[in-house]
Amino acid sequence: MDCSAFDLGCYIDWVIEEIKLLFISFADQIMSSIAGVFESIPVPGFLQNIGAFSLSSDILYFTTLFQLPAGLSLVVSAYTARFILRRIPVIG
Repeated sequence: MDCSAFDLGCYIDWVIEEIKLLFISFADQIMSSIAGVFESIPVPGFLQNIGAFSLSSDILYFTTLFQLPAGLSLVVSAYTARFILRRIPVIG
């Protein structure tokens, strides 16, 4: 930004940007500390060997063939939209 030494508007813009960066840095520190707390929680014992319980390759082949994840997301979003629309008094 090209500003002169006595340009008050440019100085105010700089101060506003610095305040924004301060708040962003503060929010980043808070989110990082929350993530650190969640990462410090130990994994429960019954989830230690969860990798052994996976679907076979035949089942995974058919789920990708029938595009099951996309279909399930469409169904869940449709039910969610229906639930929200039913709460509106005029429409529902």
